[in-house]
Amino acid sequence: MLFNKALEIDVFTYINQVFVLGAVGAIAAWLSWVFVVLVAPLTEELLFRDWPLTRVQATVVRDPTREALNARYLLSTVLVSSLIFGLLHGSIFNVFLQGFGGLALSWVYLANRNSYWSSVVVHVLYNATLIMISMAFDKHDLFLFLVLW
Repeated sequence: MLFNKALEIDVFTYINQVFVLGAVGAIAAWLSWVFVVLVAPLTEELLFRDWPLTRVQATVVRDPTREALNARYLLSTVLVSSLIFGLLHGSIFNVFLQGFGGLALSWVYLANRNSYWSSVVVHVLYNATLIMISMAFDKHDLFLFLVLW
């Protein structure tokens, strides 16, 4: 009888731990999803598109004879910010993948008259799509490889 009582406590303790760890895991998954889909695009678009491109456009001379020079300043800013964007995502593979993504997001930003929100929306949709694909195929390591590291 005492042995059964001890087993019941262990079983209930185990169930409680599984429930708590499951809840913590679900909360962690939800928070990571919110971070990757919302917080990261908002922050990254501000740091890698809005701030540098706005600064360069504010400092270039508004002279029609210097348009080529101004375009070179803008292009070099796009290339450098995209390279840094890729480097900060991890491996050398990410320099190409996220670097190309940075170029595409810069194009979206500039094509929409320096619209911060247009590049944020595209970035959010990209990250959300990758998460849904990785979850659908149960390939969380693929998501980590493509987006984070």
